[in-house]
Amino acid sequence: EGWRENIIYRLNTGEIVAIYRDISDRVRAEIALRESEQRFRLIIENADAIIILIDRNGIISLFDGKAVSLLGYKPGEFNGQPVFDVYKEYPDLNERFGKALKGERSQSIFKMKDFYFECLITPVSDVKESGALGIAINITEKVEKDNELKQYREHLEDIVQERTEELDLINSELTRELEFKGETERKLQEALNKEKELNLLKSRFISTASHEFRTPLTAVMTSVELIQRYGYKWDEERKTKHLERIKSSVEYLTNLMDDVLNVSRADAGKIEFKPVNSDIYDLCQRVVEEFRLTEGDKHKLSLIYPQERKLFKFDHTLMYTVLLNLISNAFKYSPDGGRVDLKVASDSEKLTISVRDEGIGVPVDDIPRLFEPFHRAENINEIRGTGLGLTIVKNAVDMHNGKINVVSELGKGTTFTVEIPIVE
Repeated sequence: EGWRENIIYRLNTGEIVAIYRDISDRVRAEIALRESEQRFRLIIENADAIIILIDRNGIISLFDGKAVSLLGYKPGEFNGQPVFDVYKEYPDLNERFGKALKGERSQSIFKMKDFYFECLITPVSDVKESGALGIAINITEKVEKDNELKQYREHLEDIVQERTEELDLINSELTRELEFKGETERKLQEALNKEKELNLLKSRFISTASHEFRTPLTAVMTSVELIQRYGYKWDEERKTKHLERIKSSVEYLTNLMDDVLNVSRADAGKIEFKPVNSDIYDLCQRVVEEFRLTEGDKHKLSLIYPQERKLFKFDHTLMYTVLLNLISNAFKYSPDGGRVDLKVASDSEKLTISVRDEGIGVPVDDIPRLFEPFHRAENINEIRGTGLGLTIVKNAVDMHNGKINVVSELGKGTTFTVEIPIVE
């Protein structure tokens, strides 16, 4: 059931003494130790690694392992030698052994000759001895496979990059083709819209011209025929009346042709823009006096200038045209008379000119199209006009880099406001 140790002594008296001692625990411990040593030896001999054990002074006490032969050494070849001499060509490895003797654990990968090892260096100690243990596992095959995988991955990345560049090139070409196609379609649509617009303008012009030319020409023709037939019977007053009628009609036709030419020249970019420093008050006063002389007292025209007089930079001819057309429209579309105010104001950024009347107003649906050539509001009835005046005004304001705004209420009047940026 156990192990016993027998000790027999012969005494001087000739007697024999036998001592029996149970040593089962010691025997079992020795057996376990031998088995452990056998297992450790088996691991050392079969593990693809190098195992190095050093004492506290750095002297190798164990140098073994299956991988020792890979480096051209024999098991135990370096036993009794300082580890720092054996691995002097690997200063980093020696530094890690030195740290292990101080109690620091480390792990790293080293290349020795043509082989790669993953080396774990750790401090060890028991009741009798202390030192460090180094276990270097051969990972050459793993590293080579990793390198192969890396090269393959890089190769795949190169292929992906090439394919990506090819796809990017194809996408760029397709995008350019689509953009070109889209641009072509856009230009065709613009050309179509422009053609429709031109056809519409042509129709408006023909309709307007036929109406606006027919009325004054009919008046001229009638007066001429009457003078031819009955002029020799008339007194001077009656002749003068018809001559004035002819003159008025010719002047209207001349103004009409001038408006058409102005719009045409503006579209062709042939109107000269010559801004100079001028007194806007003088220009406004001149226009007001002209209308007071020609229009009589039916409308009360006022010039409101609530500031000190000073010079502004603008094109005198174009600004005269703006004032002339805006005030003329205010008079024309206020058939019952009423107040017409021309107001001028300014601040540090802009010059503001507004013309307000108490006339028939503009329908809401017509306001966005007021500045289109030949467009006339629906509520003008029989009031004569070409629909070109506001187009001319808009062109003149645009040449000053300004803007024009309209506020209107049917039956109560309209206000046109022009803003011109101040230029030093």
